[in-house]
Amino acid sequence: MKKLLMIAMLLLPMLAQALPFETTPSPSTYPIHWYQLKINGMYLYSCDGQWTDVEASPTASTTDAYLWCFVRTSSGKIVVYNKAERKYMRLGYSFTDNMSNAEINYVEEGGNNTFYICFKAENTTFYLDYDSDNGLHSPSWKMHTFTAIQALVQEEAPTPTGQLSLNLEVFDDYCMLHAVYSGSEECTVSLNVKGRPVNNPYRITRTYVDQELDVIATVTFNDMDPLVEHTTIVVPALPAQEFTGHIEVEFTENENDCMIYADYIGPETYSLKFYVNGVEADNPYTIARTNVDQHITVKVRVEGRGRIPLELEDEYTIPKYVEPDLDLTFIISGLSGSAGDAEGSNTFSKLYDNNPYTKWFLSMDTWRPFFIDLRCSQSCVPVGYVMTTGDDTNTHPNRNPKAWKIYGLVGTGDWDEEWELLASVPNGAEAGLGTSNMTEYRFDIDGVNKEYRFFRFEVLELCGVENGKYVFQLAEFRVRGHAYKALPGDVNGDSRVNVSDVSALINMILGLTAMNQTAADVNGDGRVNVSDVSALINIILGI
Repeated sequence: MKKLLMIAMLLLPMLAQALPFETTPSPSTYPIHWYQLKINGMYLYSCDGQWTDVEASPTASTTDAYLWCFVRTSSGKIVVYNKAERKYMRLGYSFTDNMSNAEINYVEEGGNNTFYICFKAENTTFYLDYDSDNGLHSPSWKMHTFTAIQALVQEEAPTPTGQLSLNLEVFDDYCMLHAVYSGSEECTVSLNVKGRPVNNPYRITRTYVDQELDVIATVTFNDMDPLVEHTTIVVPALPAQEFTGHIEVEFTENENDCMIYADYIGPETYSLKFYVNGVEADNPYTIARTNVDQHITVKVRVEGRGRIPLELEDEYTIPKYVEPDLDLTFIISGLSGSAGDAEGSNTFSKLYDNNPYTKWFLSMDTWRPFFIDLRCSQSCVPVGYVMTTGDDTNTHPNRNPKAWKIYGLVGTGDWDEEWELLASVPNGAEAGLGTSNMTEYRFDIDGVNKEYRFFRFEVLELCGVENGKYVFQLAEFRVRGHAYKALPGDVNGDSRVNVSDVSALINMILGLTAMNQTAADVNGDGRVNVSDVSALINIILGI
């Protein structure tokens, strides 16, 4: 049995080679092998006859009606396909689109380079024959006797005679892309640009940058494989023009900051980008002055449609902040504070430790105003104060004070003295307190012409609530002031010297009002007594 199987396997290729034609995988797959079929000296062809769609003619022809191919089915049989009809032969005289319906016409080897078109019905094999007994050359099916059919002409799949080319025509503001086939065959030439079908030719608007387009051109034929050209087409950019204007940069130096503003002076439409130290920034750009000079690099870039970008780059020095004449910053030591518990070591003493990386931090479940009392290293006339925000104020802006007051105390050592209001701020943000991290914000105290040694910073309201708690933080607080320079004899500080100053000096000596040592020591001997009253009277009298 095994030997028989081996012999059968060896004979199968030989049997396949005995057929006088090559099969075609599919009528739509190239190469297609087309043949003429000859039976009883007659050539089979497709027609639209009265009795049959397949007839025989004594005259050979190479027209599509006379050309046939042989297609092997999935079951292994071979069926017959006509080129003109584009259908399969069925029962020898009609056609079908369905290959399985055509299997009743199948091919068997006949020997001597011949074969048979036959079908089986009820275990009986019928063989296709054609005769002209009725003058119609119509098909007939015979049992037991049959006539062999011979394949005479073989035709390979045709190949295109022309070439496919892509041409780009460049005009002032657009380009035309053409896909062209140079052959004479009937065909359709199509274009696909950037993954979508487009017209052929295809118009492309030029821009101010080169455009790379993924292009597929296809030539489709009726009976040949398509020609395909897949390439990248570069549409050239429009020529760029230069700006006719120029860039101007204005640098303004203010007391607390500097401002840089850039603009383009010219008739063209433009967009302007502003960079500080390589990072894009706002225009105008404001930078706070600090206690050291700051060096920055500014680049301005002007862009416009169809224009060569215009750039200007320069370096600027932001001068350090210099206190005005006699505007001094004094060392402060805390005396007392109030409010809720500080978190960890963030007590009120951090407010005057000259370290912006530490802070006074409070957290309260119930709101109540709180304060801190501060003592300067010497008495001064306050002209302002400085607040430094915490290290994370930017992400916790509600921790900033919103409303506060600043008080002063002359400082005789008598804490029963009444604190004098120096400044009241109902809205800190409007007054200039920002939310940048570890940033100094300066505030002025106007109209004070009197020395104070003690100061109270009282917080009345915060900017908001954080997770249901009232949370406050501030890194530093310091007073700005200068030494008192009063008119000689202006004891009451009203900028005039008259008899009212005599009364004020006597009240100070008697202890009826708070002592102002600098103003009361009229003769400058370091003591305040009746001799200062005599010196004051001499000043008034001009002696």
